[in-house]
Amino acid sequence: MAVITITVLKQGSRGADVVDLQHLLLARGGADLDEIGSPDGIFGPLTKIAVTNFQAHQPGEADGVVDHDTWAALAPVEEWPDRTPGRFLRRGDRGSSVRKLQRGLQAAGFYRSAIDGVFGPLTLQAVMQFQRQQAVSNLEGIVGPLTFAHATRNL
Repeated sequence: MAVITITVLKQGSRGADVVDLQHLLLARGGADLDEIGSPDGIFGPLTKIAVTNFQAHQPGEADGVVDHDTWAALAPVEEWPDRTPGRFLRRGDRGSSVRKLQRGLQAAGFYRSAIDGVFGPLTLQAVMQFQRQQAVSNLEGIVGPLTFAHATRNL
């Protein structure tokens, strides 16, 4: 079983985890671009409001702090496999995890372009088709642990 490290985020936090949070809030309907703007990696007052609004529809306290329970509600998975990249993959990402994702999507018949390690529009299209057909995620176009595991399971 994989060891999961949960990053607690709150107003003032910055970085890739905040970008992932902002994408998840947008994808899960917890916010729209008018509320938080484009994901920028800064957990400011608007992101806190979006988190609090999302938490208000979940069990527990709506305090604007993204803890284990909030992460679990935003990106529910039964088990985070060992083969999962360290964080979510999305358009604009590059590297070996994207190459592995592309190989898996290609083997499954969803990706028909060059394996280049760039999460561009063709990879995004393949991911969205895969997620819809496999019903592995509500995060259209964002590759979390469950989508990654399903897409690469036969590699």
